Amino acid sequence: MLIKTRRQFLNVTCRSLAGVSAASALGRLGTMSAYAQSPGDYKALVCVFLFGGNDWNNTVVPIATVKNSWLDYSNVRKQVALAESSLLPITAGSETYGLHPALGEVQSLYNLGKAAVVAGVGTLAEPMNKTEYQNKTKKAPDNLFSHSDQQAQWQTLSMLTAGTSGWGGRVADWVDAHSYNTPPAGSATPFPAAISVAGNNSFSNGAASAPAMVTSSGAAKLSNWPATPNARTTAFQNLLTFDNGVKLVQSANGILRAGINDGVILDAALASSPFNPVFPNTSIANQLKMVARIINVHSMLGANRQIFFVSMGGYDNHEALLSIQNTNLGQLSDAVGAFHDATQSVSLSNNVTLFTESDFSRTCQPNANNGSDHAWASHPLVIGGAVTGGVYGAFPELDLNGADDVTGRGVYLPSTGIDQYGATLARWFGVPDPDLNAVFPNLVNFPQKYLGFLG
Repeated sequence: MLIKTRRQFLNVTCRSLAGVSAASALGRLGTMSAYAQSPGDYKALVCVFLFGGNDWNNTVVPIATVKNSWLDYSNVRKQVALAESSLLPITAGSETYGLHPALGEVQSLYNLGKAAVVAGVGTLAEPMNKTEYQNKTKKAPDNLFSHSDQQAQWQTLSMLTAGTSGWGGRVADWVDAHSYNTPPAGSATPFPAAISVAGNNSFSNGAASAPAMVTSSGAAKLSNWPATPNARTTAFQNLLTFDNGVKLVQSANGILRAGINDGVILDAALASSPFNPVFPNTSIANQLKMVARIINVHSMLGANRQIFFVSMGGYDNHEALLSIQNTNLGQLSDAVGAFHDATQSVSLSNNVTLFTESDFSRTCQPNANNGSDHAWASHPLVIGGAVTGGVYGAFPELDLNGADDVTGRGVYLPSTGIDQYGATLARWFGVPDPDLNAVFPNLVNFPQKYLGFLG
């Protein structure tokens, strides 16, 4: 990543050193703190980013719908089509879809009304149709099929220029500006509202706040840092507070000092309230297990609002799509099911909403290697006790060169922008309508702002 600003330098450098950053109580988004709620009004958002571009065409399959049948799907997908008998059926009104056979836990949650599919979501600065895209009368997002650019756009919502903050971080800015979270014992400032269990990412970086960096085993911190302060750690802390007259170094030292403090506070909270829910032993499951453990101690951290980022790689399946995706989605489903069970066990399933993002979807037409290539519209999943189950948005017509295919290979034009998807999540989280445009810069361009999958 090209580091263009002093803020980016500080964030990247100091997170690498400390692993944790303190959220700054800077700026005011929108109205005053009249929106602050009681301590019992806890809510959390959990972003699960599937790096590489998940093939959503085999994740949610039309079986008998107004636009498509399984036969339509099979005719386009050919050798990478999933057998109709293998699909896990879900219904949406009179329509029937099938989830990938590895998504058993997701199907169970859907049937309980606790999971939703949001069809046709993608990077859009404004609504457009196929003609407008092909004639370039409306501007498509930059570098549409580039992994790095599309990952950044899903996370920052900056479709036409490079983004400097992520939408999760801007939600965290709003939390700070409205004083939702209070300083925990031993700290002069609130614990960061944004927390990453997947390292540095654009999603969690705010304009005025930075995320806490956590590993699957606990707070990220300096090597061999003891739980109890000693002479060596005290001396190190004193060095960080020393006024050397160099503003850049002092700013970096301040972030490092806050990061160390946050790490100590988080480890103490986790140790004081042992919670060891049962999860599979996979990377994504271990990340979500740590999220569940932090949610369990949110009151000790003074947190009424938290927004998490976890990730899973391996979705760039240009070959061997069927076998690789089966493994990946199986791990995802197992982890999501365990996470929902964990939030239920602490009576917080209605307070926590998990949602997926990915670079893009894949071409519905397969390639010569039994895989698929970079495409556009996705069908992300949303899971939690507050979700109103169903299929939302508009599923594309799957015919090659049909109304929604912009290239002739099954590259489907999104019917829904990420800003609408994110704004629906953030509105449930508590961000009021007047403040949403500051978090979601393209929302103003969409007549329909919210999608209805959350109350």
